[in-house]
Amino acid sequence: MAQVKCYLVKFKDLISISEKAFKAVAYDGSECILPKSQIIRPGSNDNDWYVSCWIMDQKEIQHSKQKVFMVNSDTMQIRPFVVIETHVPEQISAIKTEANADLVK
Repeated sequence: MAQVKCYLVKFKDLISISEKAFKAVAYDGSECILPKSQIIRPGSNDNDWYVSCWIMDQKEIQHSKQKVFMVNSDTMQIRPFVVIETHVPEQISAIKTEANADLVK
């Protein structure tokens, strides 16, 4: 059960140019060649595609890095990519101070 980290990418056009590659055209006109093996599956809309993060980070085509998902390559199930960060505050020692006589009742 391999998990693939993917972006949900919108392309204006995705054209098959060979057995192993697609030509992707973004809405701003930028283009690139993507291997078919890295386009994991279509999204819910016509122009949405789940594409491996590592290949999209190498390409100079317009895409958003906000929609990140994990796709199970065996079952093609999709789940959101969630990072949980915990913050442990630094321990601060107390400082001894004298009360201001004007402020004490």
